[in-house]
Amino acid sequence: MEPCIIVHGGAFNIPESYVTRYKEGTKAAAKFGYDILHKGGTAVDAVEAAVNQLENNSAFNAGHGSVLTAAGTVEMDAIIVDGKLLKTGAVGCVENIANPVSLARQVMEKTSHCLLVGAGAMKFAKDLNFELLSTQELITKDSVCKSFCMGEGTFDKHIELYMNKIIKANDINDLEACFKEMMKKEKLSESGHDTVGAVAIDIKGNIACATSTGGMPGKMLGRVGDSPIFGSGAYANTEGGCSSTGHGESLMKTIVCREAVRYLEDGFTAMEASEKAISLVLQQTGGRGGIILIDKKGNVGYAFNTGCMAWASFSSKCFAHGLRTGEHFVEPM
Repeated sequence: MEPCIIVHGGAFNIPESYVTRYKEGTKAAAKFGYDILHKGGTAVDAVEAAVNQLENNSAFNAGHGSVLTAAGTVEMDAIIVDGKLLKTGAVGCVENIANPVSLARQVMEKTSHCLLVGAGAMKFAKDLNFELLSTQELITKDSVCKSFCMGEGTFDKHIELYMNKIIKANDINDLEACFKEMMKKEKLSESGHDTVGAVAIDIKGNIACATSTGGMPGKMLGRVGDSPIFGSGAYANTEGGCSSTGHGESLMKTIVCREAVRYLEDGFTAMEASEKAISLVLQQTGGRGGIILIDKKGNVGYAFNTGCMAWASFSSKCFAHGLRTGEHFVEPM
């Protein structure tokens, strides 16, 4: 089987000041994951590694760079799925973890459960000796900027605190420029969110997917969206795999990833299945978002109804990527 991977960096109206970082970040993550597949690694290994790359990139709302809750804290969600075995592991409302998707994999492989949340998930992480970071180590200039300009909550009382304690003096001008750029966009909080994800198929034909997010900017403490929910934030079986991004409540209501794979099972192509699934979300909920998809033959699909969704795919035949509607750039390997 020819291995392949597709990665997304989130579906929303990406400000111009972030465009290059989103394009390059998704391309680098896809290449990193593909290198693992090319060397004979598993699809699970590849999607975890690709998502780790995005979690470690502060431009994206996952891991480092996760947006803030209404209380000015960080709560993250993640999921990983092994389609061959129909196994999944997920975590919700975890704090102080740099790579939540790696903790989700441990849930899948070392417990009989599918989802651990909050204090229980954190105890599990500590029992496994996961490296724990302070909240301030997770919060970045990007996360403060996005939270302030995109959030549905009120952050004014937190901004000065984080600017003084976290943002170095020589970054203040950049932060202010970021604010101004973000504020030019209308209704950013209604235009999806920059969750990250990956879907891959390995040389044995096994399919896996993973999704990770810092959640909705300004969310209530304890809020969990679609990302760690099997069937909504990610889904894979022997027919295909899918990762989603966007307005979590809308994606949960439509079980969008399961629906996308169901369309594959009904005989639609990967692109057709992606488009039908996103159309379903808009028709039934009015929600905004996007998905990436791989079928059992290694064909990729993607669709989104937001201003942008950074995506990139790698196989031995070609490297493809895009950002805006209608963009599908193909480069030879």
